[in-house]
Amino acid sequence: MDKQRTVLMLSFLLPSCLFCIAHARARGSYEVDMLDLSLEEDKGKENKRSSGSLRGYPRTGNANVYDDDGSAVVCKSWREPARPWGDKWGDHLNPYQPKTDQEKFWTELKPEPEQVRPTKIALLMFVKDRVNNAALWSSWMQDATSNGLDFKLLIHAWKNHTHKDHKHNQHNKHKNKTRSSFEPPTFRKYLVPEQARTTWNDIVEAEILLLRYALRDLDVTHIATVSDDTVPVKPLSYIYKELLREPATRMCVDLKSDESGDQRTHAETWWLMKRSDAQRFSDHWKLVQQSFVERSTEEKTWLFPLILRHKRWKEESRLLDECVMYTDWADDCNHWRDHEDLCDCPHLRQEPHQPALLSSPRLHYQLGSQAWSELRASPFWWARKFDDMPVEKQLSLLETPWAANAQMK
Repeated sequence: MDKQRTVLMLSFLLPSCLFCIAHARARGSYEVDMLDLSLEEDKGKENKRSSGSLRGYPRTGNANVYDDDGSAVVCKSWREPARPWGDKWGDHLNPYQPKTDQEKFWTELKPEPEQVRPTKIALLMFVKDRVNNAALWSSWMQDATSNGLDFKLLIHAWKNHTHKDHKHNQHNKHKNKTRSSFEPPTFRKYLVPEQARTTWNDIVEAEILLLRYALRDLDVTHIATVSDDTVPVKPLSYIYKELLREPATRMCVDLKSDESGDQRTHAETWWLMKRSDAQRFSDHWKLVQQSFVERSTEEKTWLFPLILRHKRWKEESRLLDECVMYTDWADDCNHWRDHEDLCDCPHLRQEPHQPALLSSPRLHYQLGSQAWSELRASPFWWARKFDDMPVEKQLSLLETPWAANAQMK
């Protein structure tokens, strides 16, 4: 009897254990990996896709990808085009309506005219205890400074707080105790003096913390989010020209077919927001928390309230579906997988990497000169996920000036 009971218990626990192990491997560098596991690429399972249209729409029909445990998953009923792109929302916004009184109040807040001022971006960087590929970032910032371009970098270092700690300190942010151990030392000056609770796939409190730090600078016109494994792709001069041409907020939207009609359709964590939108979130954060913040994911916090306002105010509250961050989701069922189609990067795809899983994009271990040129020629402004490369390798990539391959797309 005891033997049967043990076998029965193991049959329930084993799938859960395998699932947890796979996800521990797929968490990425922002949260501490609790398990040191090796994962070999199964080349036979790599998703083979035919070439797509110019805008990178996934093909209709089924698309085979693989789950975290290696089992096959079929993505069914893909819509074409996958995303509205830019401001071509069409009927994509029809399902989205304010339902509660708080949502209606938020939607009816009258937009304020944007003040005319020189463009200045604040980069909100979310890291564990270091910045990967710091030589690339230092060169990128030096290029911006040499061109007389102003910017702000704010870094939030990860700290693992328990729920009890968070509840006790939710109105008194933790003081940053990682400054002395943060790498590289030259980036310590960008660390904010406070830390908010962060977990895998939930950095909302850290986002609003850094967003409010950015808004203290009255010259900041735009705010963007990046990670510790992000590398800059376009020079700041290119980015500022694009923002001058189109200053609207940009969200990388996932309009999955199985979420049509769902008001919680989500956007990638990595976005760019104009100041007036950021200020509105900051001013009405309590309302936003009560109405829009979904626990355990920042991907479902920002998009819905922005959609409601864009649908109500149209051109006065412009919202673009545009991905400024490159990630390789080619083996996933979400619409971010079209990033690969927008980057003509065959050499990048051949670089050593950890394959993409349903919960995590491809992790690149190396970045060769040809792959770097391909990435620089893509329409993306930043790219992730890239492991920390040796300094000499980073310096070899910097032999090409930032202005090269930065033509407007």
